[in-house]
Amino acid sequence: MFLMPDIQCPRMEPWVESWICLSRLTGLRSLHVVLQYQYNSIGDFFTLMWKDRELELMAPFRTITAPREFVVTLPDRRCTMDMDVTPSRCVLELPAGESDVELP
Repeated sequence: MFLMPDIQCPRMEPWVESWICLSRLTGLRSLHVVLQYQYNSIGDFFTLMWKDRELELMAPFRTITAPREFVVTLPDRRCTMDMDVTPSRCVLELPAGESDVELP
């Protein structure tokens, strides 16, 4: 479980520390992380938090270099897929959702 920063307490330390711990697992061969918002009832988390901090939230993906297969399912269909995460082999994917969702 990752401690995604939330709107009420947007500290990044627990989030970054989680990724640092994963980066230390040098024998890791496969990793699939599914990101979900912690509080769906407080409004549109994407607009309130993720959209403005997206690059900062996704930057730690670069530190995970051991697994040959590394997939991160982003928490919202509006998240950017256009981010350079090298030297990681990370593949970004959008969550499954309704086909009528309009992407930016």
